[in-house]
Amino acid sequence: MSPNRRGGWDHASNPRAEAGHMAAHRRRSWVSKPTWRLTMAILIIGVLAGCASASAGTPTATPSSSDLSTAASDLPHEGGIDPGTKFSPVVASTLAQPAPVQASDGKVHVAYELLITNAAALPVRIERIEARDAATQKSVLIKSGGALQRDFTPVSGPRGDESTVDPSADQRSSLLAASETWVAWMDVSVPTPPDLPARLDHRLVGALVPPGKAKPIPFDVAVAAVEIGTQPPTVLSAPVRGGVWYMSEGCCRDDTHHRRGLVPIDGQLMVGQRFAIDFYKLDDQYRTWIAI
Repeated sequence: MSPNRRGGWDHASNPRAEAGHMAAHRRRSWVSKPTWRLTMAILIIGVLAGCASASAGTPTATPSSSDLSTAASDLPHEGGIDPGTKFSPVVASTLAQPAPVQASDGKVHVAYELLITNAAALPVRIERIEARDAATQKSVLIKSGGALQRDFTPVSGPRGDESTVDPSADQRSSLLAASETWVAWMDVSVPTPPDLPARLDHRLVGALVPPGKAKPIPFDVAVAAVEIGTQPPTVLSAPVRGGVWYMSEGCCRDDTHHRRGLVPIDGQLMVGQRFAIDFYKLDDQYRTWIAI
């Protein structure tokens, strides 16, 4: 190389160096071609040998569509969505964990509240509420007709005696507006503790009610699975002494201000008097009070 007039360098200023560079390039090109051809020949022979071996051996079985269907149905579902999962127009939950109590009628009662919310944009009519043994799907309590109207009330609605919700004052029956929540007052009773299921779920039967003359859209869903508490109740001594006392307004069937005393406390709905009892001392004529 030699400097040119522009201050750069001319590659062709040394003919011998240029000729030597080209000769070396030709030698490298001449040597690389046979090597490349030999490599390609070895690869082609290897591929052909592999194909021949596969065709000579036992062919791989291709699963049929029925095999694929069976395989998909046998897959475990612990890590995914249960096949029975579906949308529901209503959602439900229990206000507290149901707990068994031995009552004065000799039966074991499980008194609790089922909150039901209409999650649809249309009104929902509830026609039937069932509490079931979650293991066997056997119904242990059914509410429909008059019993449903009596024991299924708005969270806040028309008030009756002793500030309890009066079902007869609500002419809508069991029709929930969109986003509205009602309370089902539940009382499962069995003869003995062994007769209690370990876990409950609930079946709701009803229909969405479209406007105008459109037909109702029925639904039948299972909601609110819950375990029954096993902790034994606290035993108290007699709260009163001396004389004759009348015990009133205990759980669980009557519509009293104890059983249905639903109140919001610290941001939560509670029934703090679910098993409360009023005691009245009687006089010698067994009277609780005397009108003047």
